[in-house]
Amino acid sequence: MTVFDRIKILAEKKLMTIAELERKADLGNGTIRRWDKSLPSADKLKKVGNILGVTIDYLVNGNDELSAKGIVLARNAENLSEKQLKLINDLIEQMKNKE
Repeated sequence: MTVFDRIKILAEKKLMTIAELERKADLGNGTIRRWDKSLPSADKLKKVGNILGVTIDYLVNGNDELSAKGIVLARNAENLSEKQLKLINDLIEQMKNKE
């Protein structure tokens, strides 16, 4: 799987087109599509990764300490209070116990 393939899948999950992603990352039109055949610079990968909620390592290799879902959840939780985080964690535990 190429960098472009991973980006395309992640963008689709966020209901975002590649063109929208390029605009948000301040990249030129068609830049990301060219990554199907070549590896982009780290700074461009970082911009795209930040928008998609994943690391550069995930985009390049498909590897990450956390899953892509875990990273998105962690980034969404950054601004929550300790009380809110505890409530969410309790809910997750309850859902895991029901399986």
